[in-house]
Amino acid sequence: MMHGKWTTPVLFLVAGGLAAGVNIGSRVVFSFWLPFSAAVCMAFCCSLTSAFYMYRSVVFPISGRVDRQFGIFTLVNLGSLGLTLAVAHLALRALFPLFNRSEAEFLAHVLGAGAPVVPNFLLHKKITFAGARRA
Repeated sequence: MMHGKWTTPVLFLVAGGLAAGVNIGSRVVFSFWLPFSAAVCMAFCCSLTSAFYMYRSVVFPISGRVDRQFGIFTLVNLGSLGLTLAVAHLALRALFPLFNRSEAEFLAHVLGAGAPVVPNFLLHKKITFAGARRA
């Protein structure tokens, strides 16, 4: 599939939005049993896996070693998890007085999950999927 100048970023945002939906939805479910930070981390694992396969097959359609790419993808996203947690906790402190706990956690997690979008795109384009052949 040939991508134009704007097609790749748009596909990245669409696939990332779907992965964010997995992230937010699974965090809501995990929050029934886990504290906020643990639920965010578990949701991260769910969205990480779905995002990798969407990015690899649709956004950066390439061939190459899946294990190596998934390893790099995971390392890039671990940095994103740190940023997500930091933004989510800061937002939670700011939002909790204004909303009930579950609403504040939801809004804080949405803000946190959106924080690393631009750095993720650049790192995945230049590092994770850069060296492989186009499929």
